Amino acid sequence: MRVAIITSVSGKSARALAEHLIEHEIEAKVFYPFKHDGTNYKGWDYVLSYGCSAATVGGIRLNQPGSVAACIDKPTTFKAFKAAQVPTVRHWLSKEHIPKEVESLVIRKEVNGRKAEGLSYWDKGDGPIPNGELYSEWYASDRELRVTYVFGQVFVYRKTTLEGGLEQEFRPTRSWVYAKVKEAAVRAARGLQMDFVSFDVLYNSPEEFVFLEANSGTILTNEASTAIVEYFLNKE
Repeated sequence: MRVAIITSVSGKSARALAEHLIEHEIEAKVFYPFKHDGTNYKGWDYVLSYGCSAATVGGIRLNQPGSVAACIDKPTTFKAFKAAQVPTVRHWLSKEHIPKEVESLVIRKEVNGRKAEGLSYWDKGDGPIPNGELYSEWYASDRELRVTYVFGQVFVYRKTTLEGGLEQEFRPTRSWVYAKVKEAAVRAARGLQMDFVSFDVLYNSPEEFVFLEANSGTILTNEASTAIVEYFLNKE
């Protein structure tokens, strides 16, 4: 079996996945369609998009271009969450539409910003609301989760930011208290029509949590990598 992994900004995780597949005697290689590798993958059995919205030909496509694009565009992600009945935060594309009772905001400079790029915060006492392309209501939470969906399986991680703020750590948890979060992740993934995707979730209790965004080029974890390998092994 031959698996082409296409990516744009998630090269490290994509390469780690390719190495894991090769260890199990599955031919795999990472490509960059938007840079120099083009979009023709005839001769490959599967084309797995790892955060890449490029349209391709050849091979069975996993994570379709439109689905990846919906993860990258934050308003489209919020719309998919709402349609799938997944709890999320209120958001607005224009500050003129923000209700006066809103006390705190998260402001994105661009609707397709990655991670914390172009991210700022506003409190009511800070004066006028700064300009941005996307405004979402700030949500106070007890903990932050990373929830990963892989071909029907769901893995939950406690997410912590390490000293310096640049590196993140994900600790797996199997606690029963996250059952409803996992159910919501399945609905979100299916609503976005993604085969492999992660979600950032703010959590307070089994009844009180919100999904913030979908990550089509998520950091690869051991559990997710193993699930992907098992998926392809079962296809042989």
